[in-house]
Amino acid sequence: MMSLLADIPFSLLELAPMREDATVSSTLQGSLAYAQHAESLGFNRFWLAEHHNMPGIICSATSILIGFIPNQPEDPCFRASPCFQY
Repeated sequence: MMSLLADIPFSLLELAPMREDATVSSTLQGSLAYAQHAESLGFNRFWLAEHHNMPGIICSATSILIGFIPNQPEDPCFRASPCFQY
């Protein structure tokens, strides 16, 4: 029997890209809105990438992102989690 897409736990990976005309604050707000929208769409998890030496992204400060994006969403199964690159 073929599984339905609704039965597959999808996740998103956030890099927190910052536009040239943006501020860190507006980028954090955008990441928060992205996480909230992902939760409302039924995504299972919202991963926060940690990459260093990449211009234009703020995800090298994962501790700031995870502190900013609430870890107590409406759905107790939805969590923001760090995703470290080794």
